[in-house]
Amino acid sequence: MQSLLTTRQRPIAEPELLESELPHAKPFHEAVESREQLTGSHAAHFQDKDDIDYAFSKGGGPALDVQVSRKTPLDVRVGFRPTSFANVLGVEGLPASVARRAPQISVDDGQFLGVLFQKAGRTVCFHKDRQLVVDPGEVTLWHGRRSFEFRMPDRFQKLCLIVPIERFESILPGSELHAGAHFPAKDALSQLLSSWLGALAEAVFRVDDQASATLVCHCGGKHVKRYARSKESVCVAPRTTLFDRVRAYIDRRLDEPDLFPANIAAAHHISLRYLHFIFNERGLTVGGWIRMRRLDQCRAALTDRRRDRSITEIALNWGFSDAAHFSRSFRAAFGTSPREYRRRVFRDVP
Repeated sequence: MQSLLTTRQRPIAEPELLESELPHAKPFHEAVESREQLTGSHAAHFQDKDDIDYAFSKGGGPALDVQVSRKTPLDVRVGFRPTSFANVLGVEGLPASVARRAPQISVDDGQFLGVLFQKAGRTVCFHKDRQLVVDPGEVTLWHGRRSFEFRMPDRFQKLCLIVPIERFESILPGSELHAGAHFPAKDALSQLLSSWLGALAEAVFRVDDQASATLVCHCGGKHVKRYARSKESVCVAPRTTLFDRVRAYIDRRLDEPDLFPANIAAAHHISLRYLHFIFNERGLTVGGWIRMRRLDQCRAALTDRRRDRSITEIALNWGFSDAAHFSRSFRAAFGTSPREYRRRVFRDVP
């Protein structure tokens, strides 16, 4: 398993273009007679940026910025299928690029994890100043609250499961830890998942066949859970156990202003360097984790319908030293200010 934050140093070979293995999809305006239909299963051929932006943001998929230019006109087929386990998104087409940044994250709050399976072509994933190439048969995970850019430089076919955080946590606790994980084609998990994800990539375009996609999706979830349990028991149990203790310790003390790495390390009788190591190997930082957990608590407090506390009181209560720093951190994480977020939550409340 390789982190998305680790650059993968190897030449990128040009694959041969593949013939489409998917059934023909109607143009968006023919496939979806009314936009209310986007709440269920649908498949369509997109050549218009406005249509696909709307379909992603309103149809149950993640909000994305589909990047279109004269050199890369839009020409993709998208199939969407909601199931009780995850929303399933199948995409195939000519070269394309999509990005997800603060404006898109603010649309859906990013409370999900994406499981990307590359069936054909390749995806080049950019996160900050790092890149990762996902080749056919490979799997990578991405978090809905983190910015990224995906470039598909060749004709491609891929599948993405949009798994709610609470659902993912029931299979693999600590969703933040797994974001950025990469499984090469020879990895045991990729081999385990490739057959059912490949079948799901086909089923998602058969809008009239809801049962098969749902069944395949649930079978895959069971495979992941079984694999995760066996992997955790033989590989990273010692450091995982320590990390879980540290994480629980942090959660119990989020309201303490002096929750610093040095204090955390001392409380667990480990060196400060080792504390940073067990976070860094998961693509995290100690300070970043504390800040994100505090922001999660503040965001939950902002939805309290009693509204008996000011934004400053909420920030101070959860360990932030001043309101301005809290507001900047909140906007950076969620793409909106605390005041705007609270107003949006209660816009329908008198």
